[in-house]
Amino acid sequence: MTLRVDSDLQHGRITAYVKCASNRKPKAVRIRLPHPQNAHAAGCEGGVYDAQTETVLVEPFKGEATVALTF
Repeated sequence: MTLRVDSDLQHGRITAYVKCASNRKPKAVRIRLPHPQNAHAAGCEGGVYDAQTETVLVEPFKGEATVALTF
């Protein structure tokens, strides 16, 4: 499993890329993407955002996913 997170807070965006090359992929992936100033996301692409836990749920996970939060 690989994860890359790009933070572009000047433009109000955090983007995460997750990939699993294994044949035994998880059915779902949950990624925690906290804002350094404790802000909650105004928008989310690529999954379901939970403001309380600052996580994004990607389900079903198909081996690759891109998640973007906007603030």
